[in-house]
Amino acid sequence: MSSLKVEQDTGEADPGLLNLLISKHEGFEKELFNKLKSARLIGGLVAKKEEHVEMMQVNFVSNDGRLGMPVFTSVGELNKWNIEARPLPLSAKDFAQQTISQKLDGLIIDLSASHRFVISGYMLDCLANERSWDFPHEDQQVKEVITSICQTNPKVGKIDIEKGTKCDLTITIHGPASLANGVIKLANLISEHPVIREKVPRGADLFLKPSL
Repeated sequence: MSSLKVEQDTGEADPGLLNLLISKHEGFEKELFNKLKSARLIGGLVAKKEEHVEMMQVNFVSNDGRLGMPVFTSVGELNKWNIEARPLPLSAKDFAQQTISQKLDGLIIDLSASHRFVISGYMLDCLANERSWDFPHEDQQVKEVITSICQTNPKVGKIDIEKGTKCDLTITIHGPASLANGVIKLANLISEHPVIREKVPRGADLFLKPSL
């Protein structure tokens, strides 16, 4: 049951939440997540022609077959998607929990807008369970796991863990050129670790920087 007080809800978007979605400035995802922890979103209910079922919430199927739950920052955004949909205001946490319980792939905010944003994977799990979320390259547990695995090879020197470009992480290992084959093994160990599988859904690139 949602704890939202909807009596005075005008159906308009939270300006702070909307600004974050539109601006998409560097590092906005962390601010957005923290904002969503107390945010109201709006789901869409539509008529269903089934016995004993009057209204149901509709899910969205992407071109690649993934299923998502569309939610909206305002009634206006809901109407852009489906003018006949009835608004269902709930907390972002409630929608995240529904997404997980229905085994959907993600929560889609403002489906029809240019600022559309999808919450999935570890971020979705954290939102549903009221846990903190951080960028993978700033997550202390992620960094500790990577460091401990890399240090199992005595040839490994310095380890740099940074934000990735087309993935979550870029890991640069400093060591001799002879470490090349060992780096492949380390990459496999890192990718197979349960913490990495959970918290680094978009994977990591690992590079060897030969010591001079």
